[in-house]
Amino acid sequence: MPVSLKDIFNQLVLNQEFQEDSYSIERGVGKDVFVGISPDGHPAVLLMLNNDADQRYDSINLNGIKTEFSVNCNYHLNKKDLQEATFNIVICTDSNIKLQDFFFDFFGRFFAREQEVSTKQLKDEIDFIRELFANQKSASREKIMGLWSELFIIFKAEDTDTWVNKWPEQIKTTFDFEFGHIGLDVKSFGGNERIHNFKLEQLSNKSVEQTIILSTCCKEDELGMSIFDLLEKISKKIVNKELLLKLEKKVYKLNGPNVTDIKRFNFNVADEELRILEGSFIPKIQDDSFPSTVTEIRFKSNCSDVPMLPFSEENQAQLLQGVLVFPNQ
Repeated sequence: MPVSLKDIFNQLVLNQEFQEDSYSIERGVGKDVFVGISPDGHPAVLLMLNNDADQRYDSINLNGIKTEFSVNCNYHLNKKDLQEATFNIVICTDSNIKLQDFFFDFFGRFFAREQEVSTKQLKDEIDFIRELFANQKSASREKIMGLWSELFIIFKAEDTDTWVNKWPEQIKTTFDFEFGHIGLDVKSFGGNERIHNFKLEQLSNKSVEQTIILSTCCKEDELGMSIFDLLEKISKKIVNKELLLKLEKKVYKLNGPNVTDIKRFNFNVADEELRILEGSFIPKIQDDSFPSTVTEIRFKSNCSDVPMLPFSEENQAQLLQGVLVFPNQ
């Protein structure tokens, strides 16, 4: 798990001896990364510069994130006397505690992932979190369930790197994953019956030879796992740093700070109910039952009696090969 920058900040708050025009700091991740309290009391992350010759940027204060680059400032570390050094500084000026938690989680993951951080890398990351802070609309329950289910599948997969690689970077796509001739969509249900919403193009799509549905149950549970809990578990399985970056960016884009409601779902229930369904077996509207000029058709289908397969290692291997054979095909 990434070092908890929030925990370090909380200790600073408890032990702070306020000094005007200086930062109270403690070490975060690596020798040059620090967590701090700004002179006006805001949470901050500081990157100490050692002859950094990277491009310099202007300071910006926008959308709850204030940034200062190559700033000479006073600080005190471990309650020692004031010292002076040059830092790149990121400050969360929003007073919302959940946004501050998100701020520390975001940069905790960033510094855990990147061992050597340039000023340009930090600037890019700041631009990204500022964009997230600017769009704080809460995702709908349906979208949260969808994202949770996709992350759950990625975590359960034997070859996690391949599944992350196949997870499209675009937010809106027909399928959640594509393997060879297979278009694969992840669906979840929250009730007692395996009822899913479909777009007709998912079950009748000429761009793939086979449509596969991965179906699971998302049962809300206060003691369950959140999206970021799943992200943490997946991070431990991913070998490729670029894939980890892709995963984190997409999760943040889809979920954002989401400060109003962090939903949790029961992992064991999802695991017990996870099944593979063949799209051609799912009850659907027939293509010849409406004019060809009618599009964007959506419907619900009860899949409780549809033939199913377990999400086993053997069946996963077939999915990666691009063709999954059902016993009664």
